[in-house]
Amino acid sequence: MIRDSPQEDFALTDVNTLGIKHTSSVQALCYDSHHDKLYTGGADSKLFTYDMLSQRTINELKCSNRVRNCANTFFY
Repeated sequence: MIRDSPQEDFALTDVNTLGIKHTSSVQALCYDSHHDKLYTGGADSKLFTYDMLSQRTINELKCSNRVRNCANTFFY
């Protein structure tokens, strides 16, 4: 997304999709910039780890309840 000035709206320039297969709504996103990982949690009780460099899902964790939030400190 870009915009030329603070007074203008953002313009979408490119869209990339992720290969994360939640079967219900995504309710949590957490980006770990130190390791280039994106964590997504969903109403399907799954927590996915997505490697931003290889652009693939590297881990899937089935939780006992829906995942509503996450924090970077959880992953260190």
